[in-house]
Amino acid sequence: MCSRYYVDEWTEKEIMRIARETGRKLAFPKTGDIHPSEAACVLAGNGDAIEAWSMNWGFQQYEGKGLFINARAESILERVTFKDSVIRRRCVIPAAGFYEWDREKTIASFRSEDSHVLYMAGIYKQFEGGSRFVVITTKANPSVSPVHDRMPLLLKEQEIEAWLDETAGLKTVKSMLLKCPGPLQCHQEYEQQRFSFL
Repeated sequence: MCSRYYVDEWTEKEIMRIARETGRKLAFPKTGDIHPSEAACVLAGNGDAIEAWSMNWGFQQYEGKGLFINARAESILERVTFKDSVIRRRCVIPAAGFYEWDREKTIASFRSEDSHVLYMAGIYKQFEGGSRFVVITTKANPSVSPVHDRMPLLLKEQEIEAWLDETAGLKTVKSMLLKCPGPLQCHQEYEQQRFSFL
């Protein structure tokens, strides 16, 4: 599960580098921690172009009963709320890193081992008031599993165009939903020590 992530100046630079044909100046909503319901910058396809857009995090639930902020990769194509978006409206959410909490509610932050930016797979949808996005999650890899059993579905930079390609077939989308993210750096402010007594 991903319920908070963060962006920094590197994230902004990478977004503008990748969004080659935005055709307009984008006012970045904010740097620092991004929480559900807040505006953030995401990448989406528009024909052959990749564009940067400000969208709010979370699909509105029926009758205004909160937000869907994540969608499970394993079942996303079976859920009415998400199916149309994963087929037609995929996006990428760039981040410097993301947070997870363990059972003791200790927070851990995760970053890429070899890049300043992580690329989280997502989907988006138009609602009254503007576009909103959801982060796709998958089973945790060995870097995250000691802290949490879920994590964002992460793409490599070279996979962004394929994920955003509006003409990509269902077979391509399904294969990308099954991928396992690579290793990450984990940092915890406080790590509980375990002692054994003889």
